[in-house]
Amino acid sequence: MTKKRLIFTLLYKQGKFCLSRNFRKQFIGDSKWLFDNYNFGYVSKFIDELIILNVEDERTDFEEFKKNIEIVLSNVFIPVAIGGGIDSMERARYYFNAGADKIVINTGLNTNTGLIENIAEVYGAQAIVASVDYKAETSSIYIRNGTTEVNVDLFQYLKEVQALDIGEIMLNSIERDGTGFGFDLDTIGEISSRLGVPLIASGGAGKKEHFFQVAELENVDAFSTANLLNFIGEALPNSRRYLLEKGINLADFNLS
Repeated sequence: MTKKRLIFTLLYKQGKFCLSRNFRKQFIGDSKWLFDNYNFGYVSKFIDELIILNVEDERTDFEEFKKNIEIVLSNVFIPVAIGGGIDSMERARYYFNAGADKIVINTGLNTNTGLIENIAEVYGAQAIVASVDYKAETSSIYIRNGTTEVNVDLFQYLKEVQALDIGEIMLNSIERDGTGFGFDLDTIGEISSRLGVPLIASGGAGKKEHFFQVAELENVDAFSTANLLNFIGEALPNSRRYLLEKGINLADFNLS
């Protein structure tokens, strides 16, 4: 049986890392702030993967973003996925050269499926994470950092996305994002049973019990949080210990 994965997501915008609630961003600090306040090299030992997303609304200073990525990854030795503004093969290559094992694509799933095929041809489908932002109340999906609604039903869209050359789907609940109220278990459970590719659940984690609830769903392969204040320090190590004690099929690191 494939091991499930505990993932942490860092959100970056305008030179700083930030929190998100319902996709509204609040600045926290730059990479120096992250290292001054949190031992991220230590925390990374207790997660399976790290995702770094550039959530700029407009054109990004990619060189500055790359410098911040390099600082964050200087003491991190786990698989890393990087996303944000990937609108060309050149941009995808830039992220791989910056240290990405995978790239995360959202808007391009809707606007440039040919680019997905080109990236997969060079790097392999397993290197592409398809990020899908949605609202359960209307069963609708959004692109461009949650600012633009696409006129297609969520389930139909996921059917189309999984037919692309992608390795897995990250499903992000806009309504649950940053609330700490828990994952959208109803939608995740219904979707996961229909998918033929791995699923990462995201949006709503506020405590370790929320990870357990979503991890119990049979077809959920991974679960992520971007809750920087709740899940840094000992919170992620403690969450992993808790999940292992509850019998969740995670890799059993040396957690001493």
